[in-house]
Amino acid sequence: MPLDAGDLKRILSFSRKDSIPYYILGNGSNLLISDRGVDGIVIKLDGLFKHFDFRKNLFIAGGGIELAVLRREAYKKGLSGLEFTVGIPGTLGGAIKMNAGADSFDNIGNLIKRVEIMDKRGMVKWLSHKEVDFGYRCTSIEKGSIILKAELKLKSASSVSIKKRTDSIWRKRKRSQPIREKSAGSIFKNPRCHCEGQSPEAISAGILIEKAGLKGKSCGKAYISPIHANFIVNRGGAKASDVTKLIKVAQREVFNQFGIKLELEIEIW
Repeated sequence: MPLDAGDLKRILSFSRKDSIPYYILGNGSNLLISDRGVDGIVIKLDGLFKHFDFRKNLFIAGGGIELAVLRREAYKKGLSGLEFTVGIPGTLGGAIKMNAGADSFDNIGNLIKRVEIMDKRGMVKWLSHKEVDFGYRCTSIEKGSIILKAELKLKSASSVSIKKRTDSIWRKRKRSQPIREKSAGSIFKNPRCHCEGQSPEAISAGILIEKAGLKGKSCGKAYISPIHANFIVNRGGAKASDVTKLIKVAQREVFNQFGIKLELEIEIW
């Protein structure tokens, strides 16, 4: 748990010297860890990586800060833009890495002015928004790079309008997702339908899994949520292998029935 860039640089130097792989842990959302554990160094940013500051509409925050804290502090300052993060239990660094969002417009990438990273060699540099390709649940930031800090450009708004929008998104999530249960979040990315002469349209992975007749299907102590089929829920005592078996079943059935290959949104360590 490095407290600053100096700590982190020493960890990466140790990793390189002894050829030990490292993994960056945010809040564990969108992550499934093998039952065998992880052979390597797990890094969780702490200390200065959780600090934040404001410069008018610019929010400067460390990569280790939780999205819930980020949203709450922005609300206090009357700054809008982060409402869509309600119910996403991640950190800023993790959210940027996967360009977390609610839909094609509401995603963290749209708010980023620039990002400070440390690459796997321990070199620190700033990347402007134009230097990063923010795709659907992915970015072009080099694998192994660690997000130290980011500048987010927000908009001034009344506390009433911010709260109203946040509450609306939260109510929708509670209705449509198993928020109160244990899961790794959305398992698959929504695939794209490439229709001739038309721009690609997103198809709901959850609806495809539901149409394949897999809602409620279980393996061990894990099951596909009856609320939203793109969530695999741990009913208590589930193993990672239970989840991976359900992942394979969903991929196989959706491909067999619809000819669509589901791509993972979660990471598996």
